[in-house]
This record gives sequence, structure tokens and C-alpha cells, in this order.
Amino acid sequence: MRKFSVTTRRTGGLIRFWLAGLVIAVGLYWVGRTMPAARDLLVPGYWILGALALFFTVRWYRPRRGDRRQSDRRDRSDQ
Repeated sequence: MRKFSVTTRRTGGLIRFWLAGLVIAVGLYWVGRTMPAARDLLVPGYWILGALALFFTVRWYRPRRGDRRQSDRRDRSDQ
């Protein structure tokens, strides 16, 4: 049985998501700087963005089970 290692995972998707989240956060900050009346309305956007970043990071980090990859689900005979 192989042990889980973060170094065996591809990080491209996670890094792209973090970069996109950073771009969105900078956009929200810019909107807050140009329209000071909207700053209070943007706070939930920061919370939602942070929750999504946490969710996708934990989802990427959790170990996968090897039994899922043993056989192709399309080849099952019980369908």
C-alpha cells in the first residue's frame, strides 16, 4: 500500500485557482478603493472567496483512495 504524499500530486489546478482568487480579491479591493460607499457590501465577497479557497485547498490536499482507480467504472457489468 502506497503512502499519500503531497509531492505526487499535480499542483497546477490549485495554483491556478489561488491565482484566480488573488485576481478577484484585488478586483474587489480596487472596487472598494474607487467606490468607498461599496466597501461594506464587499466584505461578504471576501468571506465567500476565502471559504472557496479553503474548501478547494482541503479538497486538493485530502488523500485519494486507491480502490477508485483500480478499475474503470464504465466497464462494470451491473449497469
